[in-house]
Amino acid sequence: MYERPGAENVDGDYIPADRVHHFLLAICTRPGLGICFKDRGWYPRDTDSDVVDEPQKGGKIYNKILSNVLKTLKVNEDARQQELALKILVACPELVAGYAVPPKEDNR
Repeated sequence: MYERPGAENVDGDYIPADRVHHFLLAICTRPGLGICFKDRGWYPRDTDSDVVDEPQKGGKIYNKILSNVLKTLKVNEDARQQELALKILVACPELVAGYAVPPKEDNR
């Protein structure tokens, strides 16, 4: 929907990409609403509540859906998608580490 630049209705007063953008901002950037779940910030979710002293490697995240949304955004091509990505990362700090790490290269 971000790629549809022109107006859709007879009057030409709205652009579908803008409407989609505002909808996605509403459901993706407010913790506790839509598909944005409250997380523990920079720390991964506890997988075993009995183990406190051991560091959690590969802990599960609360916002797996938003993590996948971030992967599909073209932040270098569209300012709206860049804004959405930044606001998602501010709302869900647990996703920053996974977003900042480049994907592993296939060395075939």
